[in-house]
Amino acid sequence: IGFMASAFFASHASLFAMGIIAISLLLLVLVSYVVGKYIVKGKPEEPIFELPPFRLPDWDYILKRTWAYTKHFLIRAGTIILAGSILFYYLLHYPSEENCYGMLLGKMLEPITGLMGIDWRGALALLAGIIAKELVVSTMEIAYSGNIVEALTPLQAFVFTLVTVLYIPCLATIATLFYETGKNVKWTLFAVSYNLILATLVGIVVYNIGRLIGFA
Repeated sequence: IGFMASAFFASHASLFAMGIIAISLLLLVLVSYVVGKYIVKGKPEEPIFELPPFRLPDWDYILKRTWAYTKHFLIRAGTIILAGSILFYYLLHYPSEENCYGMLLGKMLEPITGLMGIDWRGALALLAGIIAKELVVSTMEIAYSGNIVEALTPLQAFVFTLVTVLYIPCLATIATLFYETGKNVKWTLFAVSYNLILATLVGIVVYNIGRLIGFA
């Protein structure tokens, strides 16, 4: 969100971010209602709110937690993100830039992503995001040769960002979901599928409405 906001909507970055978040929250409420009413039936449990006792900040604890999260990100950036970036760089340059493996993969997805204004390069970036969402921007930079702003219109950038927020979570999240559901393959596949279908439908609708009302 931050990258697209600053690149395409610098003077309205806050409005852009709020729009993406508002649509996401609205869809969350609607999907929760539908799932609770028609799929996961039964009497809902009463929510339990447990408030911790209020204390003054423990700076030693804060620093330790901050370092733990920073260390986790650095390890993630130095392994998964770096490896993923190298992989997609290879896919976009071999056997040649004009006919690379990445193009073949992206072209397979383009009949669907094209309906929301996303070409094969954007489709490949979305595919990379399944490994780690941080790979989306780096893959786009490689695929568009650093000319993302020239390659996409503001409408395409908005739709791409919205789809990135809504579609399949990364592999780590899918693995966590699998264990949180008691290793239930059915519910894990359901969660992944509905995210993918929802993101695709929303992307197509928003893109085509944007075109109808005159956004480039």
